[in-house]
Amino acid sequence: VITSDLIYDYQHQKIEWPANIDLNNFFTLGSPIAIFALRYGVEAFASPISLENPDGQWINIFDRDDPIAYPLKPLNASYDNAVKKDYEVNTGLFGISHIMYWSNKQTQKIMAEKLAEDWLKLNS
Repeated sequence: VITSDLIYDYQHQKIEWPANIDLNNFFTLGSPIAIFALRYGVEAFASPISLENPDGQWINIFDRDDPIAYPLKPLNASYDNAVKKDYEVNTGLFGISHIMYWSNKQTQKIMAEKLAEDWLKLNS
């Protein structure tokens, strides 16, 4: 959420982005954006962040047992277009699932496959 807010502020000219950083892919793990949409109304979430690289993808990873994380594509048409895919993984039981994404093999595989695909495009 912090990174999403930072990118949103940059894209809406509220802050200056460092010149040497490009936004190619965006991975959200256990994102609470859907909860904020419930709190503030889905209409307030009409402008999700966008990626600078046309081959870049926003990939959202969530676990149904994570009470904070939800799919993002169903929020509205804007999120359906912005998010390439909502991946459901199993990080653990309710109560600990939110803190287990980084050590989860499914999460690692999803991220590694996308980054390997990008590397191959750049280096083949």
